[in-house]
Amino acid sequence: MSTLPENVVKDIEAMMSKFDKNNDGEITWDEVVERLKENKNCKDPYFAAFSMFSALDKNQDRKISLAEVQNHKLEIYAKKCESVIKRDVKNMLKEYDGNKDGKITWDEVCDFFRKDPEVGEKNCELNTKYLFQSMDKNNDKVITRDELRAFSMRFNNLHPSQ
Repeated sequence: MSTLPENVVKDIEAMMSKFDKNNDGEITWDEVVERLKENKNCKDPYFAAFSMFSALDKNQDRKISLAEVQNHKLEIYAKKCESVIKRDVKNMLKEYDGNKDGKITWDEVCDFFRKDPEVGEKNCELNTKYLFQSMDKNNDKVITRDELRAFSMRFNNLHPSQ
């Protein structure tokens, strides 16, 4: 897994330092409960601590490390990326996949553009060519789900494997 941006790491470290009373780089159950009890807005510090540890303490050692918090942030980012990618793939297939077979062919895109009054017969080949240049990486005149995913990642500057 890749690392988070430096500013995110600094934010995580700052948050952790508020809980880490003995400055050992880890937050214990007792440190979290003690800190939450100091917060007047926290109605149930034990439940809040339980929620934190359920989400973050993956190795269940009753400590939360910087690495565990970073991994949690990366998992959230990956889920958001995956959601955007799935939506894009679904929308592209809905728009261009005329026969609903899960892939987009040159002819399907050309037919789509041909029916568009702003493109028409005159420019359908050119528009199709531009679309395929950006998506059809193996130049087989078929855009697969994998190629749609790759395009979505590039277009949205997403990196779900981070």
